[in-house]
Amino acid sequence: IQDPPNFSKEDIKKAERVFSEVIPFHHSYQVSFYRLLLFKNNLSLIGTTDPALDEIVLDLDKKLRDEGVPDDKIYANSQYFFSNMTLARFPSISKKFRQKVEELSSQVKIPPYKVDTISLVTGNAAFTNLNIINTWKLLK
Repeated sequence: IQDPPNFSKEDIKKAERVFSEVIPFHHSYQVSFYRLLLFKNNLSLIGTTDPALDEIVLDLDKKLRDEGVPDDKIYANSQYFFSNMTLARFPSISKKFRQKVEELSSQVKIPPYKVDTISLVTGNAAFTNLNIINTWKLLK
């Protein structure tokens, strides 16, 4: 998370062009969230997806790199990706809170859902300055 962002308006235009060339040719996919995970400063819901998401990420990553769009993220695995939805951010975590999250994590029961669109957005970490650049439909 960069403040200010390390991309320019030109980078956003390049990304929109790449998304327009890539996203409409990929298929929709299922997401299944199955546990809570505490990071240093946030609580997230973690899940898995169909291989279609891996294909989308790898295709976008290559084409964005080819266009010179900056990328400062590091993947734990460069071939398979998981789904991560941030639920809350906070400055510190108490031991009691950590224990409660561990207890609740085993009880997470969320039905899978289908992702059939992808949006290119800009915003801060809390998405309070959200700007939707464009949205694309995935193939069925």
